[in-house]
Amino acid sequence: MELERQVRVSDIVNLSEAARRLGVSASLVHQWGHRYADFPAPLTSIARQRIYAYSDILGWLERRRPYGRVACLKSAK
Repeated sequence: MELERQVRVSDIVNLSEAARRLGVSASLVHQWGHRYADFPAPLTSIARQRIYAYSDILGWLERRRPYGRVACLKSAK
């Protein structure tokens, strides 16, 4: 049984958009997705694009790097 999850439209991103919001390269965010088993799972895939909740990616990054740049990234959304 699949559980439904509500996500704000403004929170829906592909990895390139997540990278833009975070101020890092798209290749870095793609590397995180391949390198770290605990990287958030995509919500779905559309036309070969994986779709994520930006809040999931930001939360993952904050758990990995609780101090430093991430704190100021929230306002860059």
